[in-house]
Amino acid sequence: MKLYFMKNFIMMTSLLLFFNNANAQDLYLRNFNEVIKQEESVSNYVYIFERCAGLFASVGNRFLSSGRSDSKGLGNQMMTIGTEFNLAAVNIAKTQNLNVTIESSMKKAVGIGKIYSNIMDDNHNRTGNAIIGQVVSDQNLCITIYKAIKGKK
Repeated sequence: MKLYFMKNFIMMTSLLLFFNNANAQDLYLRNFNEVIKQEESVSNYVYIFERCAGLFASVGNRFLSSGRSDSKGLGNQMMTIGTEFNLAAVNIAKTQNLNVTIESSMKKAVGIGKIYSNIMDDNHNRTGNAIIGQVVSDQNLCITIYKAIKGKK
């Protein structure tokens, strides 16, 4: 009886660890600083801009979906910044004749935004705060990039 219980316990623990690890990989995004520093190429800039677009759209959507009246303006502002990053991705791609359309850029940004959304859900489940950790650090990098694009300090 004890052997049967131990065998089932080990099997259940292994399954839980497998699913927890699989879920953690679903939430994974490479360190954004590493991405930015990896190379200076148009295709990398396109990815950086699409990642920022996805992040801002995801955070903006979270604010808009919160139902709080004080979040609507900030949510709309973030969605607008996300759209501007998509346009920047398309414009920089044109400089090297890369085949990036607004539709393809938005599709990639939505996919990245879903990853950020899952990260925020996981953050909230673990800590009670959705916008912490990687989300905040990536957002700060994107804000710096956004200011550089706009020519602001």
